[in-house]
Amino acid sequence: MGEYGEYHTFVVDGPIFKKKIQLIQSGAVLNSGRWSLDTQQCVLNNKNE
Repeated sequence: MGEYGEYHTFVVDGPIFKKKIQLIQSGAVLNSGRWSLDTQQCVLNNKNE
């Protein structure tokens, strides 16, 4: 979410992670002039899936 020029990051996979996050249902939401990601459903998967 970007706030006053500051941005936060949500990482779902990377080489140091044992598992990965798969977003099933999500969407961008504008709330009080700020955009954010509304994550409604996600699952944790093994890397080989």
